[in-house]
Amino acid sequence: PSADDNSEFFALVLDDLTVYGHQFSDMFFQTGMLPGENITVSVVSGWNNSFKIDESTGVYVNSLFDDGTKQSNHTALIANSRHLENLDEKIAGIKAMNAESYFAGFTIAKQTDNIHWNTDNGALSKSKKGTIAFAEELKNPSSGNVSVYSKYYFHELPLASDSSFVPIQNQSLQEYDGNHFSIENLTIDMHHVHNWYQTSGIFSELGAQNHQISVRDLSLNNINSISVGAEAGGLVGKVTNGSFSNVSLTGNSSVSSLNNQSAGGLIGSSVGKLVVSNCTVTTDNFSILAVNNGSAGGLVGSAANEITIKNSSVSGYGTSITAQKSGSSGGIIGSANQNLSMTKCSVSGDGYKVLVMDGGSAGGLVGTASNVLAINDSSVSGDVISIAAQKNGSSGGLVGSAHQSLSMSNCFIYGKHASVSGNGWGKSAGG
Repeated sequence: PSADDNSEFFALVLDDLTVYGHQFSDMFFQTGMLPGENITVSVVSGWNNSFKIDESTGVYVNSLFDDGTKQSNHTALIANSRHLENLDEKIAGIKAMNAESYFAGFTIAKQTDNIHWNTDNGALSKSKKGTIAFAEELKNPSSGNVSVYSKYYFHELPLASDSSFVPIQNQSLQEYDGNHFSIENLTIDMHHVHNWYQTSGIFSELGAQNHQISVRDLSLNNINSISVGAEAGGLVGKVTNGSFSNVSLTGNSSVSSLNNQSAGGLIGSSVGKLVVSNCTVTTDNFSILAVNNGSAGGLVGSAANEITIKNSSVSGYGTSITAQKSGSSGGIIGSANQNLSMTKCSVSGDGYKVLVMDGGSAGGLVGTASNVLAINDSSVSGDVISIAAQKNGSSGGLVGSAHQSLSMSNCFIYGKHASVSGNGWGKSAGG
């Protein structure tokens, strides 16, 4: 309202993740309305119409997601951080309303705007719809942080505190279409999320044994992912049967798994078949760390089953990929237990370091390959390159160690100051 009139402004909040008991499922528990349904909100004046409100024809909105969401096409539209978090059933609160089957009908998510969790690091892309930076604009004035609640998960305790994003668990999801939008300025710190041993990433786990997850056309900027006792990835901690294409990570980003698990720039670990194509990590001073026997990779930490990586790259100044103890580290992937095919992939940048400590394997592209390994048209380059396996480890300019068959074609490593060191030598070209 303007300062010189007597108009009144009323806000109707249908879903608020930052206040205990204010999720849609909490407030409308007794009405029979289900999370994810579309509803019409109308204004009706009181008996004396003291506020002189004109009765409206109603506004059609979705209870959890962006306007235009329809379960009939199984697609949830995602325009802001609240919509994104609501892809997680424990945050949406569906279990207490016996709405699992209805909610599971959303097998596709399509992003409709750039999403900013915070504004601390600036943003590469503006929001088209003027949506807020969730953690910045909804923070508690006294603490300076935002908490995320779910009434049906840990009761009155916040599900996450200190402005940490809650990793999304939704293994019913079969497709996430980034629609060429971005997710920016987001920290997932499992020190501040209940259930420490949950995998860390924007998505905790994706995919399932009975279906594949497809993620495409998505940009990530300023993403920091820290897992306390499980896998960590910039995008997803763990994937089962997945395909990822045209996904990029930029900005001030880092990924860490702090206890015996894998860490990857985009994907922490995979089981089932995995295909990665046209994906990039392009950031300066990028750090990936796997502590206590885990695997660290620029794109993928570890793969338990067949994996194909093509037309993908890691680049930037000061990149550091480290696996402690007897783990594996690689510029593209830390370790692969089954067949690995890599085509037209590259790692480049000055000050590029791949390190494994206390045994293990380090490679410019691949740390450890336990089965058939085929690499074509791929390279490692930069002015200053250091690939090292300390103590009883093995290292190679392209591959740290290959346990079965290895074939390479048109591959090379080039650096003005390149150093490959270790007590054992990997099977690599130029290593």
